[in-house]
Amino acid sequence: MKKELASILDSVGISKMIERRRKLLSYILLGSLAAHLLGLIIFGSVVVMRAYLDETTVFTTPPPSKTYEPRKLEHRVKVQKRQRSSSRPSVMPRLAATKPSDLALPEIAMDPKVIRTSFQPKFKAVTGTGLGVGVGT
Repeated sequence: MKKELASILDSVGISKMIERRRKLLSYILLGSLAAHLLGLIIFGSVVVMRAYLDETTVFTTPPPSKTYEPRKLEHRVKVQKRQRSSSRPSVMPRLAATKPSDLALPEIAMDPKVIRTSFQPKFKAVTGTGLGVGVGT
């Protein structure tokens, strides 16, 4: 039975088709493997070269600030405080005029605490008992 089946398949040419497919798949597999290795070499070298070419960050320190001895600094601060406290206060120029314009309104003799307006709020303290037992209801 197997011999008959093999002879029928050979007459049709299926075994030749299977061999061609295997060769084609092996070529595709080898091509894919070559493409991946080429990509690995190219992109790997780019990453390695970027690591070598990157500049290292260099931190520089500023020059040391001018330092004073504690006594000199203390003396300097005390002298500045004394100069500030002993100087005369600056005099602000004042403008005094009895009548700045020709229009003069009569003086109103009224106590501003007694003035009543139309809106006089009357607030009362809240008293009474609420609902509930102190739970905010």
